[in-house]
Amino acid sequence: MVAKLILPGQEMLGVTAGERRVQTRETDVVIIGGGSGGTYAATRLTRMGHDVVVDPASGTPINVGVQVFENTSIVLAHFSGLGVPVFPVPNTNLPVVNLDFTRGAAVPDYAPLTGQQIGTALSAYATILAINYSYLADGFNLPDPVPHELLQPFGEFAEKHGLQDMVFVCSTYEQPEETWKQPTLYVFVNLRASLVEAIIGPSNLVTTTDVNALYRSAAELLGSKVIYNSTAAKVRRSDDGVTVTVNSPTGKIQIKAKKLLFATYPVLENFAGWDLRSEDRALFAKFRPKSYFDGVISSPGLNGSLAYQNVGTHTLFNIPRLPGVLSLGPTGFSDGSHLAYVGSNTVISSDSGKALLVDQLHRLFKNGLIGGGDVTFKAWWDHTPFKLQVSTEDIAAGFYRDLYGLQGVKSTYWTGATFQAQDSSMVWAYTESLLANLTA
Repeated sequence: MVAKLILPGQEMLGVTAGERRVQTRETDVVIIGGGSGGTYAATRLTRMGHDVVVDPASGTPINVGVQVFENTSIVLAHFSGLGVPVFPVPNTNLPVVNLDFTRGAAVPDYAPLTGQQIGTALSAYATILAINYSYLADGFNLPDPVPHELLQPFGEFAEKHGLQDMVFVCSTYEQPEETWKQPTLYVFVNLRASLVEAIIGPSNLVTTTDVNALYRSAAELLGSKVIYNSTAAKVRRSDDGVTVTVNSPTGKIQIKAKKLLFATYPVLENFAGWDLRSEDRALFAKFRPKSYFDGVISSPGLNGSLAYQNVGTHTLFNIPRLPGVLSLGPTGFSDGSHLAYVGSNTVISSDSGKALLVDQLHRLFKNGLIGGGDVTFKAWWDHTPFKLQVSTEDIAAGFYRDLYGLQGVKSTYWTGATFQAQDSSMVWAYTESLLANLTA
């Protein structure tokens, strides 16, 4: 007798009744989440001689949005170990068309910052970080009480310290954000001193021709350690180890491990079947996720050799209004296509993100600012939930102290952008710092 099992995005698979019996596997570490942090941990632990099992279903398998990395020993070792070459980020200096996508308007009175102005602003900003906030270099390591300046909107902080030019600069690195409204803490953690130094310094940022090659190489290295198209259906944890029951294409797999590493977004919907404590649920319920999309689009109305930047004409610091298009950049392909970036301060659907893009381009066309023609989506990625953040009241009440206090409880460790910065370079460094405890 053959039972039919339908998997999302997969064809119907024939699975025999015998294959559907619960399989059991034992391992040193089970990793839930196959994105940037989970993949890094799995490859490092494998090379260290530890057995791992990866359930990638709860994480994004490929972090398509990341194109630039800090030139650090951890980054270089990760790429080199997986046989993926990197090189310094080239200076492209693409011509940019500045438009107000929200209003469908030109911005004749907008004067983009010069390279010298940006460099001066970055240097002044880095100095303030180094003198007053060096404890934020590795994440949300906050003093108690939390300084008031870290809780105030970054626009107010910038005005006080003469950093007005930094507000728009930060918005290009802090996507998707209306940066002037952001608590200063989140700006400082994401645009930290080391990243500023990398931006300013020569050859301090690296890239590669194909970021996806990193994940393909990791998949080859890990082989059967990865359980694809799977879902962690039940998780039971104790001080002596963990048991994770996974629904996979071949049936249920029960994984017994000494430690668990959770490497994706800790939102409540990702914990169905978990034995979370009430205090864990209360903590994770405080997160306010955003939506972020990127994709490859083509339209005869767009010039394939130009980049397009959304600029707010009736907003503080010219920050574009959200939800909406953030920017469009040429792919360099012969078809004249563009990389499109769309963001929202709240969660919206993938279809809503696409509709926003089409609507704002149509508005620009109606006002004679770009050519017409249908928008074709050649690829589209939804990174929701993105940038999990909490209120300033929760920050002041010790949220990040409590979040970091979860490390090691019930044999469970945590990594990812929520615990560090929305940056693979820093997520890898943070994950590296957990390996000693994971292997103890």
